[in-house]
Order: sequence, then structure tokens, then C-alpha cells
Amino acid sequence: MKTPCTNICRYEDIDGEPRCISCFRTYDDLSNWIYLDDKTRKERIKQLKKDRREYERQQKDDKNMGKKS
Repeated sequence: MKTPCTNICRYEDIDGEPRCISCFRTYDDLSNWIYLDDKTRKERIKQLKKDRREYERQQKDDKNMGKKS
């Protein structure tokens, strides 16, 4: 069973929703994971990676904007 879990489970509020800072999954992702087929899991993993990149890019942009002020 493919999973993005890295065994570093810590949740933070990201965009108003608790997400694991390691795998970027939500509580809904975790509770539904066992019911997903392999194709859907792979698609969700791709989306999680994309979401994480966007979040990290936004964090970096926010940090850089703070330095310019």
C-alpha cells in the first residue's frame, strides 16, 4: 500500500486546516486512505506534493517580502 507517510507526524494549521508537516495530509486524507485504490492514492500523493510546493513557495515569498520592508 503506497503512502506518503514518513513517520514524522506533527500537525500544524495550514491555510485553516490541520495538516501533517511531513506528508502534508489532512485528517480526512488519513481516515480515507485505506479506502482509496492505488490509482487514486498516486493522484493524491501528486496533489499533496504540489500543495506542499505551493505552500513552501508562499512561505518563502512572505518571508522575502518581510525582509524588504
